[in-house]
Order: sequence, then structure tokens, then C-alpha cells
Amino acid sequence: MTSRPKRSRSAALGLGSLFTSLLAGSVAGCSFDGDIIGENSCPDDPGTRVVTREFEVEASKVAAAGPNADGVIPATACSSLCVSEFGGKALSCRDLGPANGSPTGGLGGMSGSAGGAGGMGGSAGGAGGISAGGAGGMGGAGAAFRDVECELEEPIFCVGRRHVGVDGALAAKGPTEVAAWLARTTASEAISVPAFLALAEELRGHGAPPELVAEAERAAADEVRHAASMRDFAQKAGAPLQAAPPQAQPVHRSLFELALENATEGCVHETFSGLLAMHQARCAADADFRATMSTIADEEVSHGELAWAIHTWACQQLSANEVRRLQLAMHEAAERMIEALASERLHAETRQTLGLPSAATSAKLASSLRPHLWAA
Repeated sequence: MTSRPKRSRSAALGLGSLFTSLLAGSVAGCSFDGDIIGENSCPDDPGTRVVTREFEVEASKVAAAGPNADGVIPATACSSLCVSEFGGKALSCRDLGPANGSPTGGLGGMSGSAGGAGGMGGSAGGAGGISAGGAGGMGGAGAAFRDVECELEEPIFCVGRRHVGVDGALAAKGPTEVAAWLARTTASEAISVPAFLALAEELRGHGAPPELVAEAERAAADEVRHAASMRDFAQKAGAPLQAAPPQAQPVHRSLFELALENATEGCVHETFSGLLAMHQARCAADADFRATMSTIADEEVSHGELAWAIHTWACQQLSANEVRRLQLAMHEAAERMIEALASERLHAETRQTLGLPSAATSAKLASSLRPHLWAA
């Protein structure tokens, strides 16, 4: 893979410097033992899962949806009330009554479980819930928000940047654990290509600065190279050929919905993937793999910087309550990711080959980022 100069955006937030400092400290280092081998938290064919989550929704929108006497809302209206940062499909929903909270919003109910832990180039997936509060209830003085319970079918992804308009499975097939990891990562990188292209189109549609659109398109080109590099390593390890990546489907959503996905997928998952890739570039057993990961790490850090630039721009367009909801969503996504990382199980030999830190060290690294980036 051809390397290129670092982008100026990488210095904007200082992710590269922060990651270098963490990896140079005592929290990291090339230590690969300590895992208790069991079921990998990322299955071969993740598919989807059904979760129940609560959202705080404007009372006027709940009333317009037409709940019955028991609070049950017609299924056709649920998709507009149940906004999932994971691209979930609303199956049903129910009005629970007035939301508790202050006029500036607060943390709503949460339900679900942590997803599988990610590898290089991606995220720790999973499903959970996050919502922001309001005050009062429908029909009361100062009423603003209602609690809505939503049953959602959400995709389970273990790595890669997701986008609501891209539907694809992550294969994890191979004769060895290393081969399976490389195969899954290849699929992850391939799925990220249409995800970034779809993001670029959405940014353009919302009038984002041209440089943000260009960076998203450039990130898609990066992911093409990442997928090709990982495919080569996967095939050398004996993994079967991957199917063609999915195409992005057109989506029409609000700026807040875009920003919510970016907050979790970009500011949390993809940001951490840059740190993980830097660890692999330092610690992988094979010199060729380390060299490839060094280039990938530089580009993944720039993708994290892009996510934060999008976040900053979007927050300037959104209301104070919406900005608070993004921050809470980011905090909760980080908590779920840390939980998932701590539960991922790989043999020590696999981690040493790939340069992956132990599950405990991965969780510590992510936790170390929390006060810098993801504090609620």
C-alpha cells in the first residue's frame, strides 16, 4: 500500500498525539496474554437482534401518531418516533406517559446488550438505548416530551463504519482464528466504502462545507485500499474469497439523525479503531503486516478526525437539547463498547500475530479515552 502525507485535519483534534501518548504509557504495550478462551462475542454471521429501547419524543408528535387507550401506537407511525443510531427497524412502539426530566433534557431509559468487540478498522457493535429528556407530559402544564417504548430490530456489526442505508453481513470464515479475523475485517472495510459514500451524499444534501464532503469521499477511497490489503492477508491465511460489498440505498433523514449516527459510529467506534490500528502497527508479529497497519492507522486516525469535524459542524446547526442528546448517545456508546471489548475472546497466539491487545488492555485503552472525548 502506498503511503501519503498526513492530513492537516489529523492535527485539529490531536487524536494521533493522544493515541501515541496512551500507547507509550503503562496502560498499553505488546502484551497478549490474560484472555480466558470462550465463545467469541462476534459471531460468524451477526445478522440482527430485537431490542427494546425507550426514547423521549415531543408530545405533539406522539399525539399525532394516534396512540390508543393502552398507549399502543400504530406500527406505521413508529419509524418516525423510534430513531435508532444503529439503523434499526421499528417493529412496534407504545406511549408510556410523561417523561421525567428537566427542560434541558436528561438521560432516558436504556435496554439491550453490548455488541461484539471490533477489530482493526472498526467498532464494537451492539444495541442499547439512549434518549434525552424534556419536561412535563402531554396535556400538562409545560408539557414537552413523552416516553415511548420501542421494539427495534437492529443490525449486529462487530467492526467497520455503519450507515443506515447500507445493509451487509460480516463473514468470519477461515481455517484458523487469524484467518477468520482477517476475513471479518475485510468485510468490515468493504462495507465502510458505501457507508462513507452515502455519508458524503447526505452531507452534501444538508449543505455541509465542501471540505467535509471531500473528506468523506476520500475516506471511502481509503477503505477501498484497506479492504484490498486485508483481503490479501486473509487469502494468504486460507480464508475464502469475500462476496462483493453491498451498495448504499438512498436515505432521507434529518441532520440530527445523521449526527446521531456519526456520534456513535465516528466519534466513538471509528475513533477507537485508529488507536487499535496504531497498536497493531507497533505490535503485530509480521513486519509486512505492521507496515500495512502503519498506513491504515494513519488513515483511520484521519477518519476519526473527520467524524469529530462533522460533529462540530452539526452541533452548530442543532438545538441545545439535540446537542445534549448527541453527547449522551456518545457517552453511552462508549460504555457499551468498553463492555464489549472486555468480553472479546481470542487466543493469545492470535492476538500476538495480529498485534491486538488483550481484552483487558483494549478495555483499558478505551476507558482512557473516555475523559478526553466521551464524558457525559
